[in-house]
Amino acid sequence: MKITNRDMVVTAAHKKPCDENHPYCTINVEATFKAARNLSDDAFKLWCYFAKNQDGCSVKLSLTDAAKWGFKKGSFYKAMDELTKLGYIKDLGRDVFIFYENPENHK
Repeated sequence: MKITNRDMVVTAAHKKPCDENHPYCTINVEATFKAARNLSDDAFKLWCYFAKNQDGCSVKLSLTDAAKWGFKKGSFYKAMDELTKLGYIKDLGRDVFIFYENPENHK
């Protein structure tokens, strides 16, 4: 196939069906692009873990859970620290945190 136009259009996206064993999530596109631009790979991966949940949802996250996403202990804590420093996560103490999809909306 010869590509003649740099502004290509994808006419259809093919996805697996969504069901209770294969759920989809809703994430704000603008917030996703911003996080992808501003975060390291590991911090973005952790951002996705949090952002995939519904608003107001409580999520327990352990190193075991993080390992399922490919995190090693050091990279998990480094990603948490990055998200905290950039305002995506607020540490309330006693291992309780608040996640902000876009920290600028919560200052």
